Amino acid sequence: MWSVKDKLDSGILILKPTDTVQVAKDLLVDQQLLKLPVVEHGKISYEVRLDSLSEMPDDGVLSDIEEIQNKAVLHAQPEQHFFQALQMIVEDAKSLSLSVVDKDGAYVGIVRLKDLATNYVPPNYLAEQASLIVLEMDEHEYSLTNIANIVEYNRCKILQSLIVGVEDRKLWVQLIINSTTIQSTLEGFERYGYSIIYTQNQMDGESPLEDRYKSLLKYLDL
Repeated sequence: MWSVKDKLDSGILILKPTDTVQVAKDLLVDQQLLKLPVVEHGKISYEVRLDSLSEMPDDGVLSDIEEIQNKAVLHAQPEQHFFQALQMIVEDAKSLSLSVVDKDGAYVGIVRLKDLATNYVPPNYLAEQASLIVLEMDEHEYSLTNIANIVEYNRCKILQSLIVGVEDRKLWVQLIINSTTIQSTLEGFERYGYSIIYTQNQMDGESPLEDRYKSLLKYLDL
């Protein structure tokens, strides 16, 4: 479950050079994609993007409209780690997917951003069986060993951690914990001097911490 082939969708309907702009638009919209490869003789000739088709005549043939042909095609290979594919998609601001080709350059399918992203959200968090905690600390205070010890002392486990540097040489450490009962864990963090800036269980309503957490999500581009 670590490679691109584990997330590959080989059932996506792709385009031929003889397809029209209208066919391309319909396939993109129906499959909820922003771009699709145009495949000829089993290999990708170029890609077309939905935004490039908006001002083109619907009956125009793809192979005849050079300005919509994006030939700088980013692609992954089946044996690549899914993180590499995710990084390529994130770097292309107009992508929700990535074409996949084999070692001979033959098209084999598409991998979607939403499928890759599921590897970074623990299943028990989606099932509301886990909690989110965000801590703030100075850089020199950071120790994953110490943080894990506090969590495990309270009979919990860290499912995921993420570290983000912010202003004034501080860190925000986001933790997903495999429990919805986290009060004793929070008290442990406070005893050791960690600032808790957000938890999943914080009370409803606006708070100064809520704005800071929104800033964190914006920083992560989530």
